[in-house]
Amino acid sequence: MGISIVNRVFFILAITLCSLALVGQDTVNQTAWRTNPGAITNAQMSVYGINPFSTRVFATEGTPYLDDMWFTGDVKLYDGKLLDDIPFMYDIANETLVINLEGEYYTLPNSVFTQFSAMQITDKGFRNIRNFIRIANPDNTSNYYEIIQSNGTISLALDHEAKFIKANYNTALDVGSPNDKYVKDQEHVMIINGQLIKLKGSNKKILSQIEDQNLRSFIKENKINLKDNEQIVDMMKNYKI
Repeated sequence: MGISIVNRVFFILAITLCSLALVGQDTVNQTAWRTNPGAITNAQMSVYGINPFSTRVFATEGTPYLDDMWFTGDVKLYDGKLLDDIPFMYDIANETLVINLEGEYYTLPNSVFTQFSAMQITDKGFRNIRNFIRIANPDNTSNYYEIIQSNGTISLALDHEAKFIKANYNTALDVGSPNDKYVKDQEHVMIINGQLIKLKGSNKKILSQIEDQNLRSFIKENKINLKDNEQIVDMMKNYKI
């Protein structure tokens, strides 16, 4: 009986020791993969085909649309037909109109329409009509110009521009612009009998563009400064066609 008890005690002790050994081995197996043979650096991530990315939000700043808004107005098509009192946005960069016709949206290329007018309500509540006409450029392209003032033959107009600038952000150096963007600008031009006159450079250079010899003589005789919009407007009032 005494031997049996001793054997039983040794048997239980042996099982306990084996269990502890197995538990310890399992613990080693579960933690062994966490042993770091060497810290991984940013440079080493490329070994796995993984590159860093910026958490900055990349988007396009601005829009190519005139005043970033919808207008209501009239659009004259090349065949003389009129889309009247229609909502539209003027895409300056692409010289197109995005129109809303009976709930459907269309993009009109500039080959389809010759002129358009945009109604705008001023801050004081007045109704302002802005008129745009298509004029051929020297390079055989065409653009739309906003007529500021006209006497029927000579017009002072605005050339609206929207330039698209690609993002140039450098992640490594953290410099540059992270977003594509549209930059808008405008400049005054003259339109004389359908001829576009750029008001850049010297007065002599501007004058050399004008094909109308009578008008050129009038400008010279009256010493009109073609870089001064007020003088151009006075010329339009006083020049007899």
